[in-house]
Amino acid sequence: MAHDPLSVDACVDCSVDGGNLPMDVSVDVPTENLWLSVVPDGEYLDVQIWAKGLGQLFGIAGRVEFNDALPADASIELEDFLGGDGDAAYLVRTTDTGAIWGGTRKSRTVGATELNGPTLLGALRVKMAAMDAEKFSLTQVSARRADGSVIA
Repeated sequence: MAHDPLSVDACVDCSVDGGNLPMDVSVDVPTENLWLSVVPDGEYLDVQIWAKGLGQLFGIAGRVEFNDALPADASIELEDFLGGDGDAAYLVRTTDTGAIWGGTRKSRTVGATELNGPTLLGALRVKMAAMDAEKFSLTQVSARRADGSVIA
């Protein structure tokens, strides 16, 4: 999924054409640094998870929630935003109403990774109408540095 991260604005717009969604965020991360963007792709929606300006990132996790039952064929994939298999581990799982996602560097010896510019973390792919895009929210997000401190 290669989409231009520079087309993503701050968390204000609520359009479906690559714009951002309103967020119900219970997070350590400020909302201007983390957002959802919905990209229609035929009969599918790619609900993308974006981040920027987090600096030295060791791990991050959260949920993408849908306020209705998620279609059974929904899937989520994460990008290697913290590094490849040798340096990082990722977890994704769909639920009845969304997805749980996360990634962490494998050890403190590999250190943190820099995440400054707009970066696609992953996407939840769902077969549904674009009109359902505003039913998604990003919740329960936590991001940490290598020393365990919260990114705020």
